[in-house]
Amino acid sequence: MRAQLRTLFKGIAAFLLLFMPPLIFEKYTFYLYLTLSADYFLNSGRRFWFDICWFVGAGALSAFIVGRRM
Repeated sequence: MRAQLRTLFKGIAAFLLLFMPPLIFEKYTFYLYLTLSADYFLNSGRRFWFDICWFVGAGALSAFIVGRRM
């Protein structure tokens, strides 16, 4: 039972690590779009590279967190 809870906790942590920062960045750029800010165009171009770099880095880190036994 304890091992299952630990595995569940690791899975949730890996999921949050992988998807939360790009989601927050997306919400922020959408806010800039709605407020007609000129910074929207600067950040919308960086969003692509942020997402790619984050998914690669967080995917590797998630593999270390979860390990081979999931």
